[in-house]
Amino acid sequence: MNAVNTAKDFARNVICTQVDCPPSSGEFYTAYPSEDDDWGLRLPVNLVASSSPSFGYFADGGATFYTDGQTFCGFLAPAHYQIHRFGQDSIPRLGNRSRWELGSDGGACSVASGYFAYNNATHYSLGNGQYCSFFAGDAYERHRSRRPQEPRFGLLESDPEGFMTWTGGCSE
Repeated sequence: MNAVNTAKDFARNVICTQVDCPPSSGEFYTAYPSEDDDWGLRLPVNLVASSSPSFGYFADGGATFYTDGQTFCGFLAPAHYQIHRFGQDSIPRLGNRSRWELGSDGGACSVASGYFAYNNATHYSLGNGQYCSFFAGDAYERHRSRRPQEPRFGLLESDPEGFMTWTGGCSE
């Protein structure tokens, strides 16, 4: 048993003695993927819990979530979390918490619209759980020129089909 898993299990057991924790559903991407993968939330070394904010990212039962103070949502893949965090460096990390104390279940977190790369291609998130692909550079350039405000999320860490549905080629 490694130290990260021991810390995770200990924190969950302490929380669950204070509130009624439901069993982990396993629906959401694990917050403790591996020793060399630093995308997620880990305790106790990389994440200090904060008691004052009512919104932010947190871990519960091996999954990563976000709460706005009213509802919480979960991440289905590392890239899902990556897109959600884009440009949001000021959002606090709340540590290991029980999701049930941080609001009602909002399902999977929404995905913003914007451009990203994956598997040697450029794609566009439509912002509604779907994405499309560009099959030629000029199609991307025309599309991007009409949407200069849209963010570029960069190269995704995991397959977008883990949390979005592919719709085919992007239309201008």
